[in-house]
Amino acid sequence: MVTCYSGDQYANRPKSFVWHGEVLQVSEVVSQWEFPSGPGFRVFTTSRRLFELVYRTADDQWDILELLDG
Repeated sequence: MVTCYSGDQYANRPKSFVWHGEVLQVSEVVSQWEFPSGPGFRVFTTSRRLFELVYRTADDQWDILELLDG
């Protein structure tokens, strides 16, 4: 589950997400892009862990991947 700021459309900026049962707060959006399937974000959490969050609009699902090597 991802909680987002949503302005003119859903998922303008992720604020927090659940990873293995733990709620992680987003401290910084490093980059963002738009796929045909929906938006993607590379983010740092407050604990300085790096993740990639991709929203698949048609499925209304988020894919979350922890990036270990930054």
